[in-house]
Amino acid sequence: MAIGQSGPRRPADEDPSLFEDGRLGLNKNLDEADAVTSIRKTFHSVVAQGWKPDTVSGADDAEIEAWARAQGVTRIPSAVREVLSLIGKRHGIWFAGTYFGVEEVTPSSKQGAISCVRYTHDGLSDTPGMLVISDHQAYSYDVIDGSDLHSPDPPVWSIVEGEGAIAYYDSTSSWFERLAPNLERYRSQIRMFRKIGKSPPRVITRSFDLSDFGDEAPSVG
Repeated sequence: MAIGQSGPRRPADEDPSLFEDGRLGLNKNLDEADAVTSIRKTFHSVVAQGWKPDTVSGADDAEIEAWARAQGVTRIPSAVREVLSLIGKRHGIWFAGTYFGVEEVTPSSKQGAISCVRYTHDGLSDTPGMLVISDHQAYSYDVIDGSDLHSPDPPVWSIVEGEGAIAYYDSTSSWFERLAPNLERYRSQIRMFRKIGKSPPRVITRSFDLSDFGDEAPSVG
């Protein structure tokens, strides 16, 4: 599907109960499996670089569905659901400085996003039906267009106050990968603090396995 274009409506889009397992918008097929695999691949690649997965926790299906309902949404793309199942309850350093997850992104976040595009040509096909997935200081939001919620791995739009909305990422999986912690940057920061004789912030040191620093390992106290 081209970015920003809506696909054909299907009965299951209107009635989530049509899905066999009864979960909102969960239509298992190969495309959905690919979306889930892409999200997990990114997650595990960051773990392999030394990030500690025990610094985050995921939301369960009931929490994810309640979160979506609070925004007036009854269809949850598989890629979004998978991200939330991994880091949707406690996101740690992954979205540092940004509201994310089932407890931080609220109906107020959605109202803020709608307000940002109220007087602009936002390019979204279904603004009222969109799903807000992150809220950065109440002026910048990442969202899924309401018309794309049927897609397993839909594009992610960026809404910025005063600038409107643009289709910034071609898929949710690419959004998740692009916003993954930049481990090399954090490691450089740790080495810089070590060089000047200071301890790095605990939010950094507790998020990474520092065993490969050897004798140069900075204090985590």
